[in-house]
Amino acid sequence: MSKQPKLFEEMKLGETEDRFSNLPNCLIGHILSFLPTKYAVRTSVLSTKWKKMWTLISNLDFDDQQLTLHPPTNNSDQCKASFMKFVYRVLLLLETSNVNKFRIRSCANFDVSYDVNSRVSASLSRSVREIDLYLYIPLKGFDSSKRLFSGCPKLEDLALRGCQWQNMSVLDISAPALNRLTIIDCETNTTSYTEFYEYRIELNTPSLLYLNYVDYVVGGYAMGKIANVHTLHLSNESIQGLLHCDHSQEFVDDWVPPNCVPSCLVFHLKIVDIREFEGHEYEQKKVKYFLCNAKVLKTLCIRLLMAKEERLEVRRKLLKMSRGSRSCKVVLS
Repeated sequence: MSKQPKLFEEMKLGETEDRFSNLPNCLIGHILSFLPTKYAVRTSVLSTKWKKMWTLISNLDFDDQQLTLHPPTNNSDQCKASFMKFVYRVLLLLETSNVNKFRIRSCANFDVSYDVNSRVSASLSRSVREIDLYLYIPLKGFDSSKRLFSGCPKLEDLALRGCQWQNMSVLDISAPALNRLTIIDCETNTTSYTEFYEYRIELNTPSLLYLNYVDYVVGGYAMGKIANVHTLHLSNESIQGLLHCDHSQEFVDDWVPPNCVPSCLVFHLKIVDIREFEGHEYEQKKVKYFLCNAKVLKTLCIRLLMAKEERLEVRRKLLKMSRGSRSCKVVLS
């Protein structure tokens, strides 16, 4: 009987021992990197040792939904200023020279006065490898976008979701080490759909292997240095843009294949994922173009968006199409 209280006493001592704080600082910083930045910074109140421990994190994750009480509806100047002040303070105090991931998400509309550009640029100066942006960015002109993305030679993964580009005619992404690029639902400050044809996307990304582009067709594309891409995720609209169509024609009905087949499509493309496929004749022409010209294609996945009674005939036509790659598998869902 006398042993049981002693054993219980030892167990209590073991539970209260702070083993985590005895870990090497670099390991603690690595562990804190998996938390949203807001919570990593909060650990500074634990003790004197923990006061600057968060400054060793290598992942930066800023989300205004974690910093305000009512983020979906609260778009006040005070909330926006508080959010950007927090981002600025973290970047100012951070001791890590290399950042693995920089993520910033905001539902607010920032104007130029909040100087979002300098905050993002400050992260790029730390040789960040992965960027995930979901916010309104008041970039102005060709030089600002080029300067923003070319300032990070180690950037490997870039995701632009729901971004709004102000007063820009060209989105220029120059990143020699970039191998994954995602562009989804981004907008310019144009007033009509037709004005997207005056907007251009230029890629100087020779190491790009993966492209997820689900957005409007714009007026022009300069993608000469994406010869090694082997995975494409596209919407029905974005296919036309990437195949360098003549934008003067009505792309909905009169799709004409480009005169020159892109080399990445012929020699490198292995996976294609087409979304929102409605089965129109012009859509089937694009699928046929991929199947005939992609010589090393492994998988073509098509996500059908149509009534059940129409699917059977469309499936039959798609599966009967000839293929340039003998090992190509067509997956319909």
